[in-house]
Amino acid sequence: MEKERTAAIFGLWWSSNYGSQMTYYSLNRLVESFGYQVFMIDRPGFSPDNPLFHTHGRRFAKEHYTISPSCEFKDLKKLNEKADTFLMGSDQVWNFSICRHYRCAFYLHFVQDDKKKIAYACSFGHPGFFAPEEEIEKARRYLSRFDAISVREEDAVGILNHTFGLKATRVLDPVFVVDESVFEPILAAANGEKPQEPYLAAYILDPDEKKREALRYLAEKLQLKLVIMLDGERNFEENKKKIALDGVVENLQVEDWLYYIRNCQYFVTDSCHGASFAIRFQKNFVCFGNEGRGNSRMDSLAHIFGLEERFLRDPGAVKKKKKLLKAPDYDRVSKILEAERARSRKWLQDALEMPVKPEKDNLYQEKPRPVHDRMARGYQKTKNLVKKLWR
Repeated sequence: MEKERTAAIFGLWWSSNYGSQMTYYSLNRLVESFGYQVFMIDRPGFSPDNPLFHTHGRRFAKEHYTISPSCEFKDLKKLNEKADTFLMGSDQVWNFSICRHYRCAFYLHFVQDDKKKIAYACSFGHPGFFAPEEEIEKARRYLSRFDAISVREEDAVGILNHTFGLKATRVLDPVFVVDESVFEPILAAANGEKPQEPYLAAYILDPDEKKREALRYLAEKLQLKLVIMLDGERNFEENKKKIALDGVVENLQVEDWLYYIRNCQYFVTDSCHGASFAIRFQKNFVCFGNEGRGNSRMDSLAHIFGLEERFLRDPGAVKKKKKLLKAPDYDRVSKILEAERARSRKWLQDALEMPVKPEKDNLYQEKPRPVHDRMARGYQKTKNLVKKLWR
């Protein structure tokens, strides 16, 4: 009898961010599709009475995952007894302002050398790894132990190569790669109010006057009712005041979030996750830039699918671009998606099936290749901004 294969996924799956929840759900089901028993590594260093253990994101996780017992950071190494393969992904797990709180655990530093270590669609969130030199060296040492590394954005390939001297492959976010049927149970579980008339759905993380006016304009121009979704459980009341429009959804759950995107006539967002599902569900949409959270992700997504005209830095520009009122050419986009999905799926399958690399055969290079010019310019432009986030 063939030995049961077990994989552990680590990352930000407990997040209250709806898009991140769907990314990890997709990765979980994607790894399962290759014949693995999958469990999620719980957030270390937090007791069960912490408020983070009682969010809508954790409610969703309990319903859909096998989750490891919560433990202290020093006890993570015990998980080596439970899995043969460890995966890191698929969100901003290597954004230093985030991963610095996890004591190198997001580099899988606790995983033994004889266990497989894979990064799937990891993200830095920005066009650089903005950390002190000693932290860069520490990250380089641990990342060089990975058997295979893939990243979500084009810039991230350059970061791995330039900053760490490592090879990486760009792949699609798992929401694009997993079979669409895995979303059906989530959509069926939506129990929020279902509009009886065509509507414009919006998912806005950081409301401001320009985004509000763009929403008002599009709703009036398209003669659609507004359904407005805000960011999880963070600053909801404050953001509701900022958006100052009717149609804000109260007590939004991830099932409703997905339902409203799937069934809308038009979609507006300032979220990379939101834009990903707009493309996956073939929606007419526009996405506004979000420099504070990182435009690198959106730039990469736009470039991959040739949808640059759908991604605007200035929300006010929506009034000048009549083309945005019509849907993109999804026949063309679908061909790109089909090829990218096959390539990404093959990369993960090969990574899961390859033997654990010998210690002498690693991804580290003595002389990192020069970073390409666009990534270097983005690095300099964003460096000072992002430093403020983690001080």
